[in-house]
Amino acid sequence: MDELNNGEQGQYVEPGKNEKKNNTRKIVKRTLITAGLALAVYMVYSIVYLFISPDRNIQQIYLVPEDAAFIIQSSAPIEDWEKFSGSKTWQCLKKAKSFEEVTKSVEKLELAVNQEEEKTNFLKTIFGIHL
Repeated sequence: MDELNNGEQGQYVEPGKNEKKNNTRKIVKRTLITAGLALAVYMVYSIVYLFISPDRNIQQIYLVPEDAAFIIQSSAPIEDWEKFSGSKTWQCLKKAKSFEEVTKSVEKLELAVNQEEEKTNFLKTIFGIHL
C-alpha cells in the first residue's frame, strides 16, 4: 500500500489550482502581447510621422530667438504694424528704458519697410503693375 501512496504523493495537487495558474499565465501573456503590440504600433506611427511630415514638427515658436522681447503674429504684418506703431501702447513702450534697444531695431525695420514700399509704389507707377 505504501508503494501506491508514494507515487501519488508527488503528483497530488488541489483540484482547480492548475486551472487558476494556467488562467493567470494566459492573462499575463495576453497583457504582455497587447502592450508589446501597442508599443510597436506607436513606434511605427512616430517614425512614419517624423519622416513623412517633418514640416509639421517644426513649431514656429522655436524659430523665435530666446531673448525676444515680444512676439507679433500676423497674416498682414505691414498693415498690422502700422496700426500697432501708431497705438498708445507702442508709444508708451518706446519710452521705457528697457525697450531702447528694441525701439532702435524697430525703427530700422520701419525705415526698411517704408523704403521697400516706396520702391514698390515707384515700380507700380512706372510699369502700371497692380499687385
